[in-house]
Amino acid sequence: MSVTELVIVVNIVGILASVAAIRFSSSMENGQLEHAANAVLADLQAVREKAHADQQPYTMTFYLGSRRYDAAGVPSVLGAGDIAVALAAPPYNVSLISSTFPGNSVTFDGEGMPQANGEVVLCRGAKEVRIRITGGSIERVQ
Repeated sequence: MSVTELVIVVNIVGILASVAAIRFSSSMENGQLEHAANAVLADLQAVREKAHADQQPYTMTFYLGSRRYDAAGVPSVLGAGDIAVALAAPPYNVSLISSTFPGNSVTFDGEGMPQANGEVVLCRGAKEVRIRITGGSIERVQ
């Protein structure tokens, strides 16, 4: 193998490695966004179930500036106190870019029904996921 052939092979390997790194980074971002969306969905469901079980209202509040949310009085599914999640921190590393809920809060009444419809939008890179509450339905919208 000549030096020219070796240089060509090294360049091709470098190009392939850079393409793989870009795809890996994009895949990791998508995974973090999916994980965050699943956490928000599970926590909204937990708040709704707690309200219904206790027959009293519970509220989840979204804090856009600090990219976090919480629900006082509702145990975390992780078993570490009440629901309090920092979306900007690992393992999520996502942005909470908007909320259409009044006061950025959704309250479920004693029957587990939301007092208002709305949605929150999570973002990682160029990809967004919307979590929407309409009537009794909590759904994820791509």
